[in-house]
Amino acid sequence: MATPKQIGLIHGLAKRARLDEEARRGVLRQVAGVDSSKDLTVDAAIRVIDRLKVLAGDDPTPRGRPAKAPAEGALALAGPFVGKLRALWLTAWNLGLTESRTDTALAAFVARQTGIDSPSWVRDPADARKAIEGLKAWIARESGLVWPKDARDIRGLKWTLVRRQWEILIERGMPIVRTTKWGALADYVAAMIRNRSPQQIRPTVSDSLVELDEAQLDALAAALGAKIRKREGRA
Repeated sequence: MATPKQIGLIHGLAKRARLDEEARRGVLRQVAGVDSSKDLTVDAAIRVIDRLKVLAGDDPTPRGRPAKAPAEGALALAGPFVGKLRALWLTAWNLGLTESRTDTALAAFVARQTGIDSPSWVRDPADARKAIEGLKAWIARESGLVWPKDARDIRGLKWTLVRRQWEILIERGMPIVRTTKWGALADYVAAMIRNRSPQQIRPTVSDSLVELDEAQLDALAAALGAKIRKREGRA
């Protein structure tokens, strides 16, 4: 069985990688087929430790691995599918589905889906499809988000996210002033435009929802995501 020192190291590395309990157990299942570090053999514990070192940014740097993780769980990720994976993970964060928006949490998800330790190493389109579709299916299942049919419609996707966020807040008891929920959303956007800094959303934009550009929709999604997490006690 794994030694107490190994078990302690596993928990310490998982904490430094900012993995919650579910993500840590996911690594154990992926690497060793167990749910608890107490069930690991010595050899399996070594493999788990090696995997967690990668997620924590401690591994040496052959094949372009990051030598050390930056603060707050950020990793020096690079690869053809990193941008898409990060965008989907941010969508999950803004819908209140994950307790961490960090790269390390994303890396743990990708590892569970593909067996590949880092999103940077997802190079094969089949592996990328497995990770991306896994993320999309999980988001849709857990949040009720209906993905646009045209994956190239980025603005349409941002609008879909914002509308579903507003619906979630209504479903969870957010006070609504207007009788129509989109009218209330328009009021919220107008207030945010007046109150947020120019770097987040430009004050010169019209209060009309249809005139918000992609950057402003991102700011709105972030603000609504903060409200969702606050209502769930995750702020």
